[in-house]
Amino acid sequence: MRYDELCETVAFNSHSPGPVKPDEELLRCGFHPENFDSGELAANILPIEHFKLKEPVEKSGCSVDRLAYSNLEHVQKKLRDLAERNPNGREKEIIIQFSCREIREVRNEENCQAFKVIDIAIEHDKSHAAIIAAKEYKVSYLRKLRNIILDIWRKKPLKTISDIFGTETP
Repeated sequence: MRYDELCETVAFNSHSPGPVKPDEELLRCGFHPENFDSGELAANILPIEHFKLKEPVEKSGCSVDRLAYSNLEHVQKKLRDLAERNPNGREKEIIIQFSCREIREVRNEENCQAFKVIDIAIEHDKSHAAIIAAKEYKVSYLRKLRNIILDIWRKKPLKTISDIFGTETP
């Protein structure tokens, strides 16, 4: 698959609830202290290599969850699984909630959409979506574009799972 074949207006497969709509709320999971630098959300919450197109496509992009198709149990499991990979750096969970539109409105130097938000639902996770570069960029330029998303996220309150789903975690 090529970048120009990525489509935001179609369902990825039969597991999909449909294309990601501009007004959908999305979630990106992270951890303290791993994803912080000098008290601020660090760039490693959005690794550059995650924005690149890979095969299979469902392995591409910066993974996010579509809030409308997610639930408490799913996000708890995701956070547990992620924490087990690096228990020393992942002491406290954080969740960034943002709209799809905020990502799609980021523009490159040609005033074109810099990132796509695509549905990449999989059998056991219909909420799975990804932020992916709209085209191939040099790493240095992709880093600059990524920093625009970071600036958006840094202005948002960091949330916990109980903030998102209205319950206390066990």
